[in-house]
Amino acid sequence: MHDSVTVNKVDGNNAALAGATFTLSKADGTAVQTYTGGEFFINTEDAALADLLPAAGENVTLTLTETAAPEGYTADATGHPVVISATSSEELVDGEFVTTVTYTMTIDNAETATISNPRDTGNLTVTKVATGLEGDAVVPADATFVISGPSDFEPVTVTYDQFTNNSYTLSNVPTGTYSVTESGADVTGYDLTTTLPDPVAVTKGNTSTLTVTNAYEKITATLKIIKTATGATVPDTAKFTITGPDGFEAVVVTYQDLKDGNYSLTVPAGSYTVTENKASAKVSGYTLKVTGDNAIAKDLAPGATVEFNINNQYKKNSPPPPPGPPELDTENHFGYIIGYVDGMVRPEGNITRGEVVTIFFRMLTEKSRHDYWSTENDFTDVPKELWCNNAISTLANGGILTGYPDGSFKPNNTITRGELAAMASRFLDCTKDGYSGQDKFSDISDSWAREIINIVAENDLVNGYEDGTFRPDQMITRAETMAIINRLLKRAPDANYMLDDMIKWPDNMDTSKWYYAVVQEATNSHEYQLVNGHEVWTKLLEVRDWAALEKEWSDANSSTSPGEVVN
Repeated sequence: MHDSVTVNKVDGNNAALAGATFTLSKADGTAVQTYTGGEFFINTEDAALADLLPAAGENVTLTLTETAAPEGYTADATGHPVVISATSSEELVDGEFVTTVTYTMTIDNAETATISNPRDTGNLTVTKVATGLEGDAVVPADATFVISGPSDFEPVTVTYDQFTNNSYTLSNVPTGTYSVTESGADVTGYDLTTTLPDPVAVTKGNTSTLTVTNAYEKITATLKIIKTATGATVPDTAKFTITGPDGFEAVVVTYQDLKDGNYSLTVPAGSYTVTENKASAKVSGYTLKVTGDNAIAKDLAPGATVEFNINNQYKKNSPPPPPGPPELDTENHFGYIIGYVDGMVRPEGNITRGEVVTIFFRMLTEKSRHDYWSTENDFTDVPKELWCNNAISTLANGGILTGYPDGSFKPNNTITRGELAAMASRFLDCTKDGYSGQDKFSDISDSWAREIINIVAENDLVNGYEDGTFRPDQMITRAETMAIINRLLKRAPDANYMLDDMIKWPDNMDTSKWYYAVVQEATNSHEYQLVNGHEVWTKLLEVRDWAALEKEWSDANSSTSPGEVVN
């Protein structure tokens, strides 16, 4: 038995709610009592119910109705019956019977009633406005939006690729105040200003909108082409192609577009190259070399001005060299090898490709040196300032040098026996007919220089080793180099017919060494007579100053050349 009931007020998730108002009314609708709060009690001892209590054996039915729901909720329109019943009992007290009336109360036929309020809902739309993007530039698909709302709303995260026609709608969200934030909307090459909307209220049954605005502004830089030329005038039709980052359409301009040799272009920040079309810039009768920033990538930072300096060096073409290979001086017997500062000649040491070319350059006839003279070459690793540039350029112009497949010459690499054989062979006319006989050495069948080695061996320019091998990939010694060059120069040294006051070397004193006379021949300038197939020295000459001679040759042939042959 109970003389009161409990009323609990909850939301749709059975969470307690405060702020509701309830009215207890009689059958005719007359209000008896008002209650508020998320939990309250109706008690028969309430003074407002005193006149309504039934007699014993009877009951009274009242109705509890929610008249006002908490904010954001819809009131429960159901009337809940509250029934008060009365019973009586008699008890003998002090010799008299005393009657006691007992009241019981139920609500919805129970001791406790739980009344739920449905949440008020509306709709929320997030719209996206983007301005300033050009071409293929778009808002990133993974741009992220976080939608926040009232306390009973779990924040929602969506990405731009979930939008339809630049909008995204949430339906049936709890009423209340909502806001949105955005991240990850940056676009490469643009500055971004994001304007977020003020929070909006979603009301029952209505749709509210939050609009996010992205204002994009292209980040630009200034690209300048500065064009200079020496030796000739650049044709107006010379073309320059400007390439840049993804999304940048290549721009082609002509020299005519360059006012006073300058051209400026406003471009998005990023990495750019300016490449001159060499064919379009050629001038008849001149050789063109493009230097500077041609085809070199440069980064243009936002707001920066970056210059691309491109220089055309025009050199008037020399008359074509005469047919056939350059000629070597076989008459004068100048010493072409200079010893080291420590007084040694190092006959068993190695020798570089640049040093060998310099020897051949020194041994050219004056006429051949003049006819084939050049200070320019196509090798990627032989610049004008390299000490042996003139030698390499001149012999390359004469067809003596070819270099490697990657376009390099590798002047500082030591030279192999096969490479020297190939270089020496190009001074001979006999190589054009090829070779069809048996290999002259046992280890050259798979060598790239097989035919060349057979030809120079047949012409008595090279010898092999006692075991029958040639060892084409072995680094050649300085003495072996001198032996081949002496033969190519048609020299025939004989240690028995040299002069006592010749230059001698501490590391070439052993006259029993096969190379003793070879080294002495290569390091001493002398006059001679040929007697019975060998040289008889008649007079020693001063050591040639090859550096001074190189300068003299350079002044005579191309005065602007910076190259020089060193000792």
